[in-house]
Amino acid sequence: MDTDHWASYYRSGALVSCPTNPEPYYTMEVREAWVRFFTGLMDGDRILDLGTGNGPVALIAKETAAENSCYFDIDAVDRADIDPHRYVPRGAHLLEGIRFHGGVDVEALPFQARQFNAVCGQYILEYTAMDETLSECARVMKPGGSCQFILHHANSIIVRNARESLRQAELIEETGTIRKFVEYCQRGTGETADAELARKAVYATGKILQARAKSSANPLLLRFVIDSISSLLARRSQLSYDEISAHTDELSNELQRWVQRLKDLSAAALSEDQMNALVNTAEANGFFAIVSGEQYQAGTKLVGWRLIMFRGS
Repeated sequence: MDTDHWASYYRSGALVSCPTNPEPYYTMEVREAWVRFFTGLMDGDRILDLGTGNGPVALIAKETAAENSCYFDIDAVDRADIDPHRYVPRGAHLLEGIRFHGGVDVEALPFQARQFNAVCGQYILEYTAMDETLSECARVMKPGGSCQFILHHANSIIVRNARESLRQAELIEETGTIRKFVEYCQRGTGETADAELARKAVYATGKILQARAKSSANPLLLRFVIDSISSLLARRSQLSYDEISAHTDELSNELQRWVQRLKDLSAAALSEDQMNALVNTAEANGFFAIVSGEQYQAGTKLVGWRLIMFRGS
């Protein structure tokens, strides 16, 4: 599985890949769910965080241990090539003591059997071959160990926003936004008919995108493209055509990576029937006392499913 589009995001230094609030980390009910889970563990317990990204859940585990004057031994894995200590602002200090492992398939974990007291992950299990992943979780966990996962819900605000962003990406493609800007730059700033047509095409397209952004509850992707092109327009006289072309190539590439992440997310989200099937799969892999339910944020915002369970003996 190609993970370059995820690795690129993590290199940006963002702590979370699917924020459930305006802050760049998990807060309110989502954070509380993790704090409750980690508070139930014992001093010295070993934790495995799956699909860690830049480590937001592992960080909550570390902070919970500190708040309770205890210590957790934390490993955090991701299929993407990650380096949170390097890329997260103040990451070397913030995430000190957490061992990160990039390039790891969670369906084939590089750990010996019965090593971990707890396994956790947010927005990861649903991206994987879940039967194989749960089998691996059971293998590396100690008997009686606990698991908690938060997963994408097909009806969550996160998935709705992702689908809206995908529609915005389609609009950008249909209007030829980036191509028209490049053509405008190619034709120069003169008074020729071609230059005037190119200028009008850019500004007409900009108006379409601005109107769509204004009417959208989640204009993040549109604003990224609009702001990027506006910035290049403002600096156009200071940049060579080759420099502008390099910037627009990177803009196109970043947009493609963003779209692929959104497609991954939308495809991974679980319906109620799929969640019920996952519970059955967990039971078949030796987990018991399984509790699943919807996870909300700020009282009414549905942001996922929550799955809690224990490994049998």
